[in-house]
Amino acid sequence: MNKKTLFLYLSAFCFGILLLILISITNKGTFYQTTFPASVLPLTKWNITNLPEEKAIQLTCTLPEELIGIEWLGFFSIHQNIFVSIEDHLIYSYQAEPKMMLFGQTPGNIWNFIPILEEYASQTIQVRLTSPYQESYYAVPDFYLGNKMDVLIALTADNLPTFIVATLTMFVGLFHMGYWIYMKRYYTNDTLFFLGLSSFSIAGWSLVELPITTLVLHNNIAVAYAPYIFIISMLFPFLCFIRNYYHNRKQKIWSILVAISLFEIFFCLFLQATNLLDFRHMLSTMLFLIVLFFFFICILTIRENHLYGLNSGMKLTVFCLILDACGLLIDIARYYIYNGKSTFFYGNFLFLITIIILGLEIIHHSREKIEKSKQLARLERLAYHDKLTDLYNRTAFIDYLSLVNTAKNGSFIVAFELHLNLTGFHQYNYSDYDREILTAAQMLQDAFAGIGKCYRLGYMEFSVILEDSTITACEQAIQIIKAQCEAYNHTHANAPIQFFSGYAEFDSILDHDIDDVRSRADFQLCQDKVRYIQKTFHE
Repeated sequence: MNKKTLFLYLSAFCFGILLLILISITNKGTFYQTTFPASVLPLTKWNITNLPEEKAIQLTCTLPEELIGIEWLGFFSIHQNIFVSIEDHLIYSYQAEPKMMLFGQTPGNIWNFIPILEEYASQTIQVRLTSPYQESYYAVPDFYLGNKMDVLIALTADNLPTFIVATLTMFVGLFHMGYWIYMKRYYTNDTLFFLGLSSFSIAGWSLVELPITTLVLHNNIAVAYAPYIFIISMLFPFLCFIRNYYHNRKQKIWSILVAISLFEIFFCLFLQATNLLDFRHMLSTMLFLIVLFFFFICILTIRENHLYGLNSGMKLTVFCLILDACGLLIDIARYYIYNGKSTFFYGNFLFLITIIILGLEIIHHSREKIEKSKQLARLERLAYHDKLTDLYNRTAFIDYLSLVNTAKNGSFIVAFELHLNLTGFHQYNYSDYDREILTAAQMLQDAFAGIGKCYRLGYMEFSVILEDSTITACEQAIQIIKAQCEAYNHTHANAPIQFFSGYAEFDSILDHDIDDVRSRADFQLCQDKVRYIQKTFHE
């Protein structure tokens, strides 16, 4: 996935969260409630009067003759203004405050608890529900009579299974993203990341739709708008996840689908932020787009099977997606049948199973890839590194010279030849030589750390390649080596170490390629040996 595309998605998601915070701060509702001192009975026998011209319904019911132990009338409303009266006397109301509705129209999703006195027995209770949305004003909540805690339990009991499944889905999604971050240094495929991001979006959508979430967040406006942020955010990561399974993942159709998913996010956020259109009015379009994208994915899958066949991973993914699609369609149908009161349990449960199965399959596949890459890395290291010193070897040096067709100014080659004198030992073997060679190799690495690559070309032959360097840096490194040798020889007089060296910088006049630079460095090395021999002879 292109980093710029991912950045656009994350920017849009963050903007959506910011807009949600602004909405929750600025949009307010007003309460009115009469003041009263502080086994559940469902209240179902309502006479319902539909008032479409007012976008309202009026519910009328006669309270039981006995209200002993009944203290509250409780219900959960979605996008509705509430007016509750006893015998035409208003005792409770909640409604959006028009002057404070800067971003949107919804009164929010809210728990309503109305105190019920014993003198209300056998009296008529009226509940008037209005909504700025045509789809919501005629939704009849579930009403319960009883003490407050029992009513809460009754209202949340049906939501608990969905809450548990959605919470597990979110944690599994976070685990997938965390595992991807951990494994990224070994495995660059981002399939698991986008699976986790899709899981997080879908789980977030389901969680904030539940009345239980309102009890935790204590912000009815934020809870009302949050689902739409997650809905518009889920298509992008899902597309990025699924397309990784296709051979032609770079074909234009995928780019178009991804672009549409990003456009949807920005366009919906723009309409909401400018108050041109509310999220709730765009819900049908959002859901239609999800179904449409599933249709396109089906077509692309059929084409993939026809051209290349489906591998085992793809077959598993297709099977899981079919289950998810069935669950999602059932939940969408139930959502509209029950006027937004149903939860997305079936889709969430099947999706939880899906992300667990696919996550395990992706993790297993990634571990196999990582193991193979580690084996290749080990083989490459054996092929290009000296076994004794762990410096680059002659093969790596020759490959470098063959790959670099032309040198440039600032390119240096430094040739070294190690001279050992072990005559101070009464007995010595190859292990003594190896120990001294290791010491000499470490000197080279320390002197040229950060400025050049060190190679061992032969038993006593070494070379260093510098790029974008200077004569000063090169000569300083050589002087460091000489100082290291003097310090070492001061404490190891019986086994002194000495380097002969020569270096050359690329010259566009003298050199045709990097190999010419190497030849001149070798010549300088020979000159250094001659000077040493002449000096020793005269002494």
